[in-house]
Amino acid sequence: MKIQHCKPIISLLIVFSTFQVLYAQNTGTPNYVESITQENLLKHLSILASDSLEGREAGKKGQEMAADYLVNQFKSYGLVNPVPNSKEAYQQLFSIIELEKTQNYIQIKSKKLYLFDDFVVFTPFVTNKIEQNEFVWAGYGIDHPKYSDYANLDVKDKIVIIATGEPQDEKGLYWLSKDSTKASVYGKNTYKQQTAFNKGAKAVFMMPTDSKEFKALSMRLLMLLAQDTLEMQKEEAKLKICYLSVEAASTIFDISSKQLLANLQKINLTRQNSPEKYIQKAGLKIKDVRVKLPTANVLGFLEGTDKKEEVLVISAHYDHVGIVEGKIHNGADDDASGTSAVLEMARAFAKAAQEGVKPKRSILFALFSAEEKGLLGSKYYTENPVFSLKNTVTNLNIDMIGRVDDDHKRKPYYLYIIGSDRLSKELHKLNLQIAKKTYPYFKFDFLYDREDDENRYFYRSDHYNFAKNNVPVVFYFDGGHEDYHKPTDDFNKIDLSRLEHTTKLIFHVAWELAFRENRVSIDKNK
Repeated sequence: MKIQHCKPIISLLIVFSTFQVLYAQNTGTPNYVESITQENLLKHLSILASDSLEGREAGKKGQEMAADYLVNQFKSYGLVNPVPNSKEAYQQLFSIIELEKTQNYIQIKSKKLYLFDDFVVFTPFVTNKIEQNEFVWAGYGIDHPKYSDYANLDVKDKIVIIATGEPQDEKGLYWLSKDSTKASVYGKNTYKQQTAFNKGAKAVFMMPTDSKEFKALSMRLLMLLAQDTLEMQKEEAKLKICYLSVEAASTIFDISSKQLLANLQKINLTRQNSPEKYIQKAGLKIKDVRVKLPTANVLGFLEGTDKKEEVLVISAHYDHVGIVEGKIHNGADDDASGTSAVLEMARAFAKAAQEGVKPKRSILFALFSAEEKGLLGSKYYTENPVFSLKNTVTNLNIDMIGRVDDDHKRKPYYLYIIGSDRLSKELHKLNLQIAKKTYPYFKFDFLYDREDDENRYFYRSDHYNFAKNNVPVVFYFDGGHEDYHKPTDDFNKIDLSRLEHTTKLIFHVAWELAFRENRVSIDKNK
């Protein structure tokens, strides 16, 4: 926050407080919302986003340590353990699948190329012994009347390595396309793979020329494996399609990455298939070795009074991505910020209940694991609900609320609201009304709430698993920033004032939903 903006913001915060007090006096929340403080939020953040928790990756030591901390907080608040017959109180145990990458490799003479780091494969296969294969380079893997990478190239029973994309001239125009500004069908991976197989190829290894594209493929595989989407193979299955990094492809042919990329550039400029024929015989051995890793959702329960069978779920995910390339990713904003907010709201609601101000409805405070693996914790919960989903009135989900994105640097008191009107217009209006009464300066931004949002944020956090089960949801989000999923997402970069006021705003919404006479109506199917 810049110095010159401090005075007007301080004045507006005084206005906040006035509105809050007036609203609180009418709803019974004054003592409890004010117990949510920056000091308490920072305490949680500094522990959850510390290096000692090693990035809280699901199934790893840091996530277990984080779970222990969350359990102890719920116990200290006096919340009830809602998980029946669990070996660990307050924990809904489940497992995720991890593939042992050191057992999956391509052996090139004395060198080994490892799964995830060097290559990615999306179909299960096993070779229990090293098989000798002949690898051939086929440029872009295109067979066209004007241009062919297969001229004078025999690929029958060989593994073909081809680059993704298609030739472009020095201006970036596609010279095989009718519309030179757009890629043609010849650049599609499916076309290239089928072309190679039609010519008798044993397998096709695609080589993305952009390292970011390869890393994205690797991350996608990790998510699929975590969900056990790829079925285990009891018998050997032949490898058909694989993705290689540029460095891995270069290693196979025993040339430099620079040479390989120069070969593609020559094609781009000369519009001729390369005269170089890179061929290599090498061993290939891959085992589909997987292990199940235990992890857990952490759940704390506050029973309601006359409508206790109805349940409000307030959630966040407490896992993050762990250690990547030797660097700890602490995930302070993603999502230690949301986890800290849920803890503070849980404490405030529990304090109210202990003083005789109990909600009509029950409240489940749910901190999910394995969100970063593909929303697996919330998926497990909604498939194995502790409380009936039919009686789950709303899910308020919080994922990243501690930072300010580039579009709001001068106006940091904002929230992106996603999904609030997908199932219940009443919930959407209620959310807006309470914000206007308590924090009139807060701006709700609906940029990412569009159904055609290219970021698809509605599908990317734990509320989605509730929404697809017909539970009305609100997803609270602060947007992207330069430290997203990087080792620099640390707690000292969290805007504590913003985090405090955002948490209090959500608390007011939760209070209304827990104490109101009727549950919000559902007026739209998922």
